[in-house]
Amino acid sequence: MQDGSMRLYNERKQRLSTIISDTIDISENLDLTDAVNNLSILKNKLDSSVFRVMVVGTFKNGKSTFINAMLGRYVLPSYATPATAIISEVKYGTQKRAVLYFANPLPEKLHSSIPSDIKSYINRHNGRNIPPMEIPYDSLEDYATIPMEVDIPEELFVASPYSKIELFWPLEVLKQGVEIIDSPGLNEATTRTKETMSYLPKADAILFVLTAEHLCSQDEMESLDCEFSSFKDSMFFVVNRFDCIQLRERDRIVKYATTKLSEHASRKIYFVSAKQALEAKENNNNELLNESHFADFEKDLVSFLINERGKIKFLQPLKAVKDFIDNKARKAIESKRSMLDTDLQELEERCKQVEPELDNAREKKQNVALMFENQRLKSRDRLTKAVNEACNQLSDNISVWVNGYQPERKDYKEIGEEISRFVNKKNTEFFSSWNENSFKPLIAEQINQIASGCDSYLSNFYRSMDQINAKITGNNSSSNISNISGWERVCGAASVGNFSFDPSSIVASSGMGDIGADIIKAIGAPILLRLIGLINPVTFWGAIGVSVLGLLKSILGNNSNNAPGAEEKIKQAVIRSAKDSILRETDSIARTASEEAIKCIDEQFINPTLQSLDSEINEIKERIDSVIAEKRRGEENVARKRQILDQYEEKLKSLSQELDSLSNELL
Repeated sequence: MQDGSMRLYNERKQRLSTIISDTIDISENLDLTDAVNNLSILKNKLDSSVFRVMVVGTFKNGKSTFINAMLGRYVLPSYATPATAIISEVKYGTQKRAVLYFANPLPEKLHSSIPSDIKSYINRHNGRNIPPMEIPYDSLEDYATIPMEVDIPEELFVASPYSKIELFWPLEVLKQGVEIIDSPGLNEATTRTKETMSYLPKADAILFVLTAEHLCSQDEMESLDCEFSSFKDSMFFVVNRFDCIQLRERDRIVKYATTKLSEHASRKIYFVSAKQALEAKENNNNELLNESHFADFEKDLVSFLINERGKIKFLQPLKAVKDFIDNKARKAIESKRSMLDTDLQELEERCKQVEPELDNAREKKQNVALMFENQRLKSRDRLTKAVNEACNQLSDNISVWVNGYQPERKDYKEIGEEISRFVNKKNTEFFSSWNENSFKPLIAEQINQIASGCDSYLSNFYRSMDQINAKITGNNSSSNISNISGWERVCGAASVGNFSFDPSSIVASSGMGDIGADIIKAIGAPILLRLIGLINPVTFWGAIGVSVLGLLKSILGNNSNNAPGAEEKIKQAVIRSAKDSILRETDSIARTASEEAIKCIDEQFINPTLQSLDSEINEIKERIDSVIAEKRRGEENVARKRQILDQYEEKLKSLSQELDSLSNELL
C-alpha cells in the first residue's frame, strides 16, 4: 500500500488531535468539566481509529491467498475445509504472534478434533470466561479449523468454541492503522455465515472476492442483495484468479462481471491474480506484480481509505470541536469575564438568589426524564407489536417458500439440509427488507415522537438556565434569553458528546429535524443483526434437522434414495417444524427485539440528552464557585485571570482558524 498517503492521513490526524488536546486544556481552566470528558472521548476515538478492511467471499474463492497478497507474504493459511474458519484480525505488532479468543459461553458440545492443549486450557479455567490463549502463529490452521464429518448431519450444528484469532505482524501497512479482517466463507455453515454478518458494523470497507472461474454465483448475488446492500459506497469487487482465464475469454468475463456487479457498487471492478501478486512480492518480481494487476487495486483502496473514509472520520470530530470552540467555549469566557468584573459581595448575593432557581432547574430536568420514560414505554409496546406481526408474516411465508422450492440434490438424505439453507437465505432476505422498509422507519418515528413530546419541557429548562446565567453575570437583557428550541440547545450542548445525530440536521425554524432518521443510521444495522440472530433459523434448525432425519429414516430406510413422495414429505416436515418453532419463540423474540431497540435509543439518544442537561447545571455552578474563589484571592489574582482569559480567547480564535484550514484541505 502507499506509504505517502498514509503519512498524509496521519499528519492530518495528528494536527486534529493536537487541536483537541489544546481545547481540552482550555476547557479544564474554564470549568467545563463535561466538555473535557466528551472532548477526551472524541480524541481517544480519533487517536485509536483504525481502517478495518473486511475481506468476504464464498468458500474457495481465494480470500486467504488474497489477504496474504495484500500483506506481501504467506501469513494466513488457506483453509481446505468448509464451515471451519473463524474471524481473523490481522494487526500490527513488532513481534509475530497469534492469540486465540474463546466463545463466551462455550458451546455445550465440543468437537472431538479440538487440539489437546486447547482442551486442557479450557479445563483449567472450568470452561468459563476463558482468557485469550497464545498459539503458534505458524500453525493457525490446526487451531482455526474444526473438521466436519460430512456423513454426520448433526455436525452441521456443532458451534465453534472460538470467537476470533488476532494475528500480530510487523508490516508497515498495519503500522499505519489498518486492520485486515479475514472472514468465514459466505456459503459455509450457517453459524459461520452469522459470524461474518455480525462483524459487518465494525468494517470500514468491504473487499468482496469472487473467482473468475465461477463468477457471480446465486449465493453471491443473494448475499449482495441482502446482507451487503448498505455497503455500496465502500464496496470493492475483486475478481480473483483472472490468470486462470484464457486470453480470448477475458473480455467476456470482464463484460459479464460488469453487468452483474455494477449496480452493487459505485467503483470499478478489479481483475487480479492474488497468487501471482503474492509470489511477486515474496520474490521482488515487479514484472509478475504488474501482470497480476494487484498494484492498481491497492492504490485505489488506499485512496479510498484516505480521501473518502478519512474525510468522514475527520469531519465529524472537526465540526464538533469547532462548534464547541465558536459557541460554548467563547460564551464561557464571556461569562467568566463578566463575573470577574463584578464586585465580590454583589456576586455572592447573586449566587444566593439563584440557588432556588438551580434547584428548580434540577426539578425541570427530572420532569424531562419522566416524560422520556412515559414515551419510551409506549414505544416499546409499539415495537413489540411490530416484531410479532413480522414473525407471523414469516410463518406464513415459510409454506410458500418451501413448497415452491425445487431441490438440486438427488440424494434425499441431503434435501433437508439444502432446504434449510434455502429458507435461511429467504429468512435473512425477508428480515433485511422488513428492517429497512418497516422496522427502521418505525424506530425513527418513535424517536421523533419522543423528541416532539419532550421539546417544550426542554425549552422550558433552557430558558430557566438562560435566566440564571443572566442574573449571575448581570446581563439581564431579554436578548440574552434564547428563543431557539430545546432540541437545538441539546444538540449544541452535546456537539462533542456521544450523540449519533448531527446537530446541523436540526431545522432552526422549528427546532425539530428528523432526529429519528439520523439516529437510526447508527443503530439500524446493529438492530438488524440482533434480529437476524434472534430469528435466524439457526436457532431452530437443529430441531428441524432431527425431525427431518427421523422422517427420512422411516421413509427411506437405509438403502433407497428414491422413495415415493419423499421430497414432498420432507418439505412438509420442514414447514411444520419451522412454523412450530416460530410460534413457540415469537413472544420471546418480539420482547427481546423491542428491548434491544429501546436499549439503543437509550444509549444513543435519551441518556446523552439527560447528561447534557446535568452538564448545564453542573457547569454553571462550577463556574460560579471558581470565580468567587478567584476573587477572594485578591484583585491582583483577578487581574491575572482576566489576562489569562484574554489569552484563551486568542488561542481559541487561532484553533478555530486552524480547523477551517484543515476542513478546506479535506473538502
